Order: sequence, then structure tokens, then C-alpha cells
Amino acid sequence: MRKSWAHTREWLLISLLLMACLALGVLQYRWTGELSRAETARLRASAGARAQQVARAFDSELRRAVNECMPSGEDVERLGPDRANSTRLRLSYPRFERPYFRRIAAAVPGANGLEFHEADLTSYGFARGTWPDSPHWRGLRAGLEKIARGEPVRGQVVDPASVLIEVPIFGDDKELEWLLFEVDDHYATSAWIPELIREYINPENEQEFHVSVERDASAQPRNADAHAVLFPVGLLRRPGGRGDSPGRWTLDIRHVEGSIDAAVAAARRRNISVALALLALIAAASSMLVRYTARARALSDAQFQFFAGLSHELRTPLTVIQGAAHNLLSGVVKDAPQRENYARAIVRQSSQLNEMVDQMLSFAGLRKGVSSELQPIPVSVCVSEAIEAVSHELEQAGRSVDADIPPDLPPVWANEDGLRRVLTNLIGNAIRHGGGEVSVSAIHREEFAEVLVSDSGGGIPPEEIRRIFDPFFRGERARAGRVRGTGLGLSLVKETVESYGGSVTVESSTGKGAAFTLRLRVAS
Repeated sequence: MRKSWAHTREWLLISLLLMACLALGVLQYRWTGELSRAETARLRASAGARAQQVARAFDSELRRAVNECMPSGEDVERLGPDRANSTRLRLSYPRFERPYFRRIAAAVPGANGLEFHEADLTSYGFARGTWPDSPHWRGLRAGLEKIARGEPVRGQVVDPASVLIEVPIFGDDKELEWLLFEVDDHYATSAWIPELIREYINPENEQEFHVSVERDASAQPRNADAHAVLFPVGLLRRPGGRGDSPGRWTLDIRHVEGSIDAAVAAARRRNISVALALLALIAAASSMLVRYTARARALSDAQFQFFAGLSHELRTPLTVIQGAAHNLLSGVVKDAPQRENYARAIVRQSSQLNEMVDQMLSFAGLRKGVSSELQPIPVSVCVSEAIEAVSHELEQAGRSVDADIPPDLPPVWANEDGLRRVLTNLIGNAIRHGGGEVSVSAIHREEFAEVLVSDSGGGIPPEEIRRIFDPFFRGERARAGRVRGTGLGLSLVKETVESYGGSVTVESSTGKGAAFTLRLRVAS
């Protein structure tokens, strides 16, 4: 009853552990889902903020460069457009750390319309030239000429698809001239913006995001986690000025794993996998701990039964030896035949004691890894010696052993004493536990010799077959029938044969006997 409750309690504990791990797995899945949603929102906000930082840094630096190149209206009225522009440019341009502009010019009202005065970025002087012949410049010129004539202008003077900036210089509430800047877009997109990306988006070459610059700011960003508009048309225009001020370029940010959603989902899968692996490890470790505890308890019970049985096994021969010796010494036995019987009893019981001691010493030696040197051993010799060793039991049981060992069977790698003990144990078990006919046969199969020890007795119950090679284990029928034994024999058989590089197996059916097969490596 106690063992049954202990077994039930162990399985109950294992079930509770598995249910707890399953519950933790479900909670982990839900928690990681909530964290993933929060992380997705955080990463999107962070990506958007980083993109805005790049846009603000670019626009503010470009705005500062334009402002530093602008003369005041008073200087233009006092010095004239070219001299005022040249003086201002000479003071500002050498301090620039970047080649912001490909071209700097001024549109100055003249007698024949707007005149184009271009700056020499080496001498910083302005000289009259011809308007560049490109669609963007032609559109800018046409818009400025309308403004100069006082005609209304709808929309932007500068084409948003261009890289041109126009800045009016006012004096006495009228526009004296317009400074014109052509931004070096190649430098901006290949060096300047990548530098800002490294500073604000992917610091220290983290490469968390792929960043691209789209020239068409009106286009919808594709597969972008965040975007920001930079380089507005009205870079210096105050709110409420002429027309609105759309951006020209769009900065698109996309996570290196395809998208923030994909990155967070991958991280979630990794976290869930790690968590589930840990939970599985905890469950497995807990189950193994419970299982090993049960095995340790079973081993402890087996050891207790072993020592109890051993005490009984030792007491019987010792009692016989002590009684026989006492009768011989006290002179109770006087005739020679009776003294011979007593002497034989002492020898027989001493042999049983010696056998038990040998089994225990052999078991201890094998467990410590002590092994003898292997030699080629004839199987037939060991079988004959084993049958001779159990001859007394055969005589008492009125039975015999049918041995069929082929004469051409090659020798096997073994230790003679060890192999003899193995066969003696198997044959003795067949006599004591099996009943019926006992036979020993052998066959040569490739690199192994197979030795079969079988009986035609009652067989081994199925629930005991998996444990018969465990140390100290004795079957229910052996314990109930008080059959002599220590529970070490078959364990010694298994460990001895395996130390030879072989194996032992058993086949049995209830009521049809048992057959033990030794597979031993041949020496030839």
C-alpha cells in the first residue's frame, strides 16, 4: 500500500510539474505578445524620431549656410548687388565645412528684365552671365520675372523636383534681388546625409536600419517603417508666407530584417523558443529527478531485501556447518560413514558460502572497473566446467543438461574464470527457477559466437523481464518460494559479458520457459 501511494505521488508530482510548465508556456506566449506589441510601437516611434532628427539636422545646417551667404538689404542698397553679394560670400564661404552648393547666383532686376549674376566660388566675385538652359532654371526665371513685374504668382516659384533655392533680399518693402543656390545633391546624398544617418540612426555602425533617400517626396513610402520629409522648397520662408512649403526629398527607414514587425516577430520567436526550451529542460530535469528518486528508493528497497536474504542465505549454511562441526568435535558421531556425511555437508555448505562471497567480490570488482586480461577461451571447456559445478543441484533435482557445442566453434575473447561463472549462473538459474529441460547450445555468426542457455519451465513474467539484470533484483516467485539467491547473479552476467565486448539478451513467454543468449566476440 505504501509503495502504491509513493508511486501515485510521484506521478502526481510529475503531472503537476508538466501542468505548471504548460501554464508558464502559455503565459510566456501571452507576455511576449504584449511585449512585442509594445516593442513594435517603441521601435516605430524611435525610428520616426531618428528620421526627424536627420531631417532637422540637414535642414538647419543647409538653412544656416544659406543665411550666412545673404547680404542685408541695406548693404545691397548701399554697395550694389554684386559688391554686397561678393563681400558677404567672401566672409562666409571659406568657413564652410562642406561643399553645400554647386552654384551660387543672384537674379537682379535690370532695364531689360532679370539679369543673371553668377558667383565665382574661387574668387567670390559676382559677374553677369547667361541664365542656365535647363527646365528648372527656366521655370525659376519665369516665376521671378512675374514677381518683378508685380504679377501674382500661384504656387511655388521653385520646382519641388529641383535642388534650387531662391531667397529674396528686401529693402524698403520691395525685393531688391534674389539669391539663387543650386544644392550639390550628389554630395548631399552620397556623403552628407549618410554621415547624419550614422550619427542619428545607425550609431557606431550598428546597421539596425536600411535608409534610403527618395527624390519624390510626394510618393508614398514603400515598405518603410518610418519616414521624414527634408529639404523643403521654402527653406527660409516663415509660416504664412507665399504658398505652402512642401518637402523635396523623403528619408525612408526600414529595419534590416525587412520591417520592424518582422524583427520583433523574429525576436519573439527566439524568446519563446528559448523560454520553451528552458521550460522543457526544467520539466525534463524535474521528471528525471523524480524518476531517479524512485529508482534510488527501489534500489534501496532491493538492497534491504538483498541484505535480509543474504542474512538468511548465510545463516542456513553456517548453522549446518556449526552443527556438523560441533557433533564431530563432541564425539556424538562415531561411525565412519556418518562422519563422512557430516564432512560432505560441511564442504557443500562451505562451497555455497564461497559462491556467495565470490559473487559479491566479482560484483564489487566489476563496479570498480577491475577487469582481467582477455584471452581466447574455448566455450566447450567452460560449459563442461559449469555443468560440473552445478552437478550437485542436478543430482538433487534428478535432471541433466543437454549440451550441444559444435567442435569447430572458434574460441572467444573472455576470462576463463569469469565465463565459467557466467555459464554456471545461467545454468544454475535454469535449474532452480526454470524447471523442465535445460539445454546449452552455441552457433557461430560472423564475428560473434552465440551461446544459448534455455529451459522449458514456467518462464519469466513480462513485467519482470526489464528488471532481471538490475542489481539485487529477485523475482516474485523466487522470493515467495524462498529460492536460494542474492539477486546479483544476472547483473554479474550482464556486466561480465559486456566487459568482454559482448552482450546478453533474454526471451521468455509465460509457461514456455526462458532463453538467455550470450554474444561473445570470437578470437579467430
